[in-house]
Amino acid sequence: MARTLIGNVKGPKGDTGAAAGFGTPTASVDSNVGTPAVVVNASGPDTAKVFSFSFHNLKGERGAQGERGPQGNFSYTYKTFYASVYPGFSSIRQAIDSFAQSDTYPYKTIIAIDYLPYYSRYGTGEKFRTLPINFSATDLPNFSSDEDNDDEIRVYYLN
Repeated sequence: MARTLIGNVKGPKGDTGAAAGFGTPTASVDSNVGTPAVVVNASGPDTAKVFSFSFHNLKGERGAQGERGPQGNFSYTYKTFYASVYPGFSSIRQAIDSFAQSDTYPYKTIIAIDYLPYYSRYGTGEKFRTLPINFSATDLPNFSSDEDNDDEIRVYYLN
């Protein structure tokens, strides 16, 4: 069969179409164990396609317990202060801050502060109460009633 050349065949230019686009994609992951898989869904018109990814079984089997590491060199000591909190707590705070930054005891990492009111040391049976590291006057549970009798403060710090 012979071919016949017709010439350049071209139709008229069409209308401009809407631009392709994407919506906000979503993803989810379950907490199951198994063979990993993903399900991808596409929705929406071509001008705002939305892809949704659902991942499954990404979590692995629980591994065996590892060996216990070596014991760390954690040691601490404490310094006892006697300071009256009457009429306020500033003398205690000043004593602790001076201790922590003194030349005799270069800056220490304070790990606990215990407080025992004066009257508790003599027969009431109360024990030391732990204070927050950055305590304020409201953290002191009881105040000495006599400024001549000092309360006991223990500051625990890392060696």
